Amino acid sequence: VAIVSADAKAGSAALSTMQADYEGLARSVLLSLGPYETGWTAKANVGILAAQTSYLLIINDDVRLSRAALEEWIQTMEAVPTIAAMGPTIACRSHQQLTVKEPAAVDVPWLVGGCMLLKMSAVDRIGPMDPGLHSYGSDVDLCFRLADVGYRCRWDQTYTAEHVATQNVGP
Repeated sequence: VAIVSADAKAGSAALSTMQADYEGLARSVLLSLGPYETGWTAKANVGILAAQTSYLLIINDDVRLSRAALEEWIQTMEAVPTIAAMGPTIACRSHQQLTVKEPAAVDVPWLVGGCMLLKMSAVDRIGPMDPGLHSYGSDVDLCFRLADVGYRCRWDQTYTAEHVATQNVGP
């Protein structure tokens, strides 16, 4: 698995944190840096285009996902070839304040790009995220395009990724 953080800030401790969190599991960890004007989509596509692995985790630098989640998702995606993307509930003060009474893994139309594991063989069929979508909607578009060619997206409510710092949008 390769990991890319598309919203990392220069000087962020995210690289060392992610390397430690996924040591022995992640083949590479890439912080895709650039000014805000570059856009999240372009920075995510750096990881998509550079990935030389079967799976790519796109994760914001201020989101923490357990190693157990990543390991389980890889096993699930290996066992179920039609699942091309998986993501958790993201605990965040500003959005997605969602409580699920009986957490389960369920198919959904799209996932949040701030923490999403992609099966690269499926992404190779449809291409990277739409560069015309600067920062918002490219994750949704990617999931819809995966569905158009027969793949599924799965929201695994049994895992929660912690959004440790709510950042402001914009420069």
